[in-house]
Amino acid sequence: MSYCLFDGDEQGFICVLTIEYLLNNTVFSYVLYLVKNAEARTTPNILFKARRVKNETPTDGQVIVFEDVLYNHGSGYDSSSGVFTAPVGGTYLFTARLLSQSSGIVFFEINVNGSMNSNGALYDHKGWSYASADSVVRLLSGDRVFIKAHYSNMITNSGWHTALTSKSNEFTGVLLHV
Repeated sequence: MSYCLFDGDEQGFICVLTIEYLLNNTVFSYVLYLVKNAEARTTPNILFKARRVKNETPTDGQVIVFEDVLYNHGSGYDSSSGVFTAPVGGTYLFTARLLSQSSGIVFFEINVNGSMNSNGALYDHKGWSYASADSVVRLLSGDRVFIKAHYSNMITNSGWHTALTSKSNEFTGVLLHV
Protein backbone atom coordinates (compact mmCIF):
# COMPACT_ATOMS: atom_id res chain seq x y z
CA MET A 1 0.00 0.00 0.00
CA SER A 2 1.27 3.49 -0.71
CA TYR A 3 -0.05 7.02 -0.33
CA CYS A 4 1.26 10.48 -1.19
CA LEU A 5 -0.04 13.80 0.14
CA PHE A 6 0.97 17.12 -1.40
CA ASP A 7 0.97 20.56 0.18
CA GLY A 8 -1.34 23.07 -1.46
CA ASP A 9 1.62 24.85 -3.02
CA GLU A 10 2.92 21.48 -4.34
CA GLN A 11 6.42 22.27 -3.05
CA GLY A 12 6.24 19.67 -0.30
CA PHE A 13 5.01 16.09 -0.07
CA ILE A 14 4.78 13.04 2.19
CA CYS A 15 4.74 9.49 0.81
CA VAL A 16 4.13 6.33 2.85
CA LEU A 17 4.85 2.81 1.58
CA THR A 18 3.88 -0.28 3.59
CA ILE A 19 5.61 -3.59 2.76
CA GLU A 20 4.80 -6.96 4.36
CA TYR A 21 6.26 -10.32 3.43
CA LEU A 22 6.65 -13.85 4.80
CA LEU A 23 10.09 -15.41 5.19
CA ASN A 24 10.68 -18.68 7.04
CA ASN A 25 7.25 -18.54 8.71
CA THR A 26 7.87 -15.01 10.00
CA VAL A 27 5.98 -11.93 8.85
CA PHE A 28 8.11 -8.84 8.33
CA SER A 29 6.51 -5.39 8.14
CA TYR A 30 8.18 -2.19 7.03
CA VAL A 31 6.77 1.31 6.79
CA LEU A 32 8.84 3.69 4.69
CA TYR A 33 8.35 7.47 4.72
CA LEU A 34 9.60 9.95 2.16
CA VAL A 35 9.15 13.58 3.15
CA LYS A 36 10.08 16.75 1.30
CA ASN A 37 9.00 20.08 2.75
CA ALA A 38 9.56 23.59 1.50
CA GLU A 39 9.80 24.62 5.17
CA ALA A 40 11.23 22.61 8.02
CA ARG A 41 8.37 21.31 10.21
CA THR A 42 8.25 18.85 13.03
CA THR A 43 5.60 16.12 12.93
CA PRO A 44 5.19 14.19 16.19
CA ASN A 45 5.74 10.45 16.08
CA ILE A 46 2.12 9.23 16.42
CA LEU A 47 1.46 5.68 15.21
CA PHE A 48 -0.05 2.42 16.39
CA LYS A 49 -0.52 -1.15 15.22
CA ALA A 50 -2.81 -3.63 16.96
CA ARG A 51 -3.64 -7.24 16.00
CA ARG A 52 -5.92 -10.13 16.97
CA VAL A 53 -9.58 -9.32 17.47
CA LYS A 54 -11.07 -9.81 20.93
CA ASN A 55 -14.45 -11.05 19.61
CA GLU A 56 -14.46 -13.16 16.42
CA THR A 57 -18.24 -12.78 15.98
CA PRO A 58 -19.02 -9.10 16.57
CA THR A 59 -22.62 -8.03 16.01
CA ASP A 60 -24.03 -5.12 14.02
CA GLY A 61 -22.82 -1.80 15.43
CA GLN A 62 -20.21 -3.29 17.77
CA VAL A 63 -16.69 -1.83 17.92
CA ILE A 64 -14.12 -4.43 16.84
CA VAL A 65 -11.39 -4.44 19.48
CA PHE A 66 -7.83 -5.40 18.51
CA GLU A 67 -6.12 -6.47 21.72
CA ASP A 68 -2.47 -7.24 20.90
CA VAL A 69 -0.73 -3.87 20.59
CA LEU A 70 2.61 -4.03 18.76
CA TYR A 71 3.32 -0.34 19.22
CA ASN A 72 1.39 2.72 20.34
CA HIS A 73 3.59 5.81 19.99
CA GLY A 74 1.68 8.79 21.31
CA SER A 75 -0.65 6.52 23.35
CA GLY A 76 -3.64 7.18 21.08
CA TYR A 77 -4.93 3.59 20.79
CA ASP A 78 -6.91 2.06 23.68
CA SER A 79 -6.81 -1.76 23.46
CA SER A 80 -9.66 -2.15 25.96
CA SER A 81 -12.15 -0.12 23.87
CA GLY A 82 -10.64 -0.46 20.37
CA VAL A 83 -10.74 3.33 19.90
CA PHE A 84 -7.94 5.59 18.67
CA THR A 85 -8.15 9.14 20.06
CA ALA A 86 -6.00 11.66 18.17
CA PRO A 87 -3.47 13.16 20.59
CA VAL A 88 -2.77 15.98 18.08
CA GLY A 89 -4.57 17.34 15.06
CA GLY A 90 -3.28 16.48 11.59
CA THR A 91 -3.62 14.23 8.56
CA TYR A 92 -3.71 10.53 9.48
CA LEU A 93 -3.69 7.27 7.53
CA PHE A 94 -5.70 4.34 8.96
CA THR A 95 -5.81 0.77 7.67
CA ALA A 96 -7.81 -2.26 8.77
CA ARG A 97 -7.64 -5.89 7.65
CA LEU A 98 -9.85 -8.78 8.77
CA LEU A 99 -9.54 -12.50 7.93
CA SER A 100 -12.52 -14.80 7.41
CA GLN A 101 -12.94 -18.50 6.71
CA SER A 102 -14.89 -19.90 3.76
CA SER A 103 -18.36 -18.33 3.41
CA GLY A 104 -17.80 -16.09 6.44
CA ILE A 105 -19.35 -12.65 6.16
CA VAL A 106 -17.18 -9.68 7.06
CA PHE A 107 -18.50 -6.14 6.69
CA PHE A 108 -16.96 -3.30 8.65
CA GLU A 109 -16.21 0.39 8.51
CA ILE A 110 -13.49 2.77 9.55
CA ASN A 111 -15.55 5.12 11.69
CA VAL A 112 -14.47 8.70 12.38
CA ASN A 113 -16.39 10.54 15.13
CA GLY A 114 -19.52 8.43 14.63
CA SER A 115 -19.60 8.45 10.81
CA MET A 116 -18.49 5.86 8.26
CA ASN A 117 -15.38 7.04 6.45
CA SER A 118 -14.38 3.87 4.58
CA ASN A 119 -15.46 0.22 4.57
CA GLY A 120 -14.44 -3.33 3.73
CA ALA A 121 -16.58 -6.38 2.93
CA LEU A 122 -16.54 -10.11 2.07
CA TYR A 123 -19.60 -12.12 1.05
CA ASP A 124 -19.96 -15.76 0.05
CA HIS A 125 -16.27 -16.32 -0.70
CA LYS A 126 -14.32 -19.57 -0.96
CA GLY A 127 -11.38 -20.37 1.32
CA TRP A 128 -9.56 -17.89 3.52
CA SER A 129 -10.02 -14.28 2.47
CA TYR A 130 -9.25 -10.78 3.70
CA ALA A 131 -11.45 -7.73 3.81
CA SER A 132 -9.50 -4.50 4.04
CA ALA A 133 -10.10 -0.77 4.17
CA ASP A 134 -7.97 2.33 4.39
CA SER A 135 -8.63 5.99 4.93
CA VAL A 136 -6.69 9.24 4.87
CA VAL A 137 -8.46 11.75 7.09
CA ARG A 138 -7.86 15.13 8.71
CA LEU A 139 -8.43 14.93 12.49
CA LEU A 140 -8.55 17.42 15.32
CA SER A 141 -7.04 16.64 18.71
CA GLY A 142 -9.54 14.40 20.57
CA ASP A 143 -11.24 13.01 17.43
CA ARG A 144 -12.03 9.29 17.64
CA VAL A 145 -11.44 6.54 15.06
CA PHE A 146 -12.45 2.88 15.40
CA ILE A 147 -13.49 -0.18 13.42
CA LYS A 148 -17.23 -0.86 13.57
CA ALA A 149 -18.91 -4.14 12.57
CA HIS A 150 -21.96 -4.33 10.33
CA TYR A 151 -24.27 -7.32 10.36
CA SER A 152 -22.99 -10.43 12.15
CA ASN A 153 -19.36 -11.01 11.26
CA MET A 154 -17.34 -14.22 11.15
CA ILE A 155 -13.73 -13.17 11.73
CA THR A 156 -11.07 -15.74 12.56
CA ASN A 157 -7.86 -15.47 14.59
CA SER A 158 -6.81 -19.08 14.00
CA GLY A 159 -6.63 -22.00 11.62
CA TRP A 160 -5.05 -20.65 8.44
CA HIS A 161 -1.25 -20.70 8.67
CA THR A 162 0.37 -20.87 12.08
CA ALA A 163 2.93 -18.11 11.46
CA LEU A 164 0.35 -15.74 9.97
CA THR A 165 -2.87 -16.45 11.80
CA SER A 166 -2.43 -14.26 14.86
CA LYS A 167 -1.08 -11.50 12.63
CA SER A 168 -3.92 -11.56 10.10
CA ASN A 169 -6.35 -9.14 11.72
CA GLU A 170 -5.01 -5.65 12.30
CA PHE A 171 -5.82 -1.99 12.77
CA THR A 172 -3.12 0.61 12.14
CA GLY A 173 -2.84 4.38 12.18
CA VAL A 174 -0.11 6.93 11.57
CA LEU A 175 0.08 10.70 11.68
CA LEU A 176 1.34 11.86 8.28
CA HIS A 177 1.33 15.62 8.65
CA VAL A 178 0.38 18.31 11.20
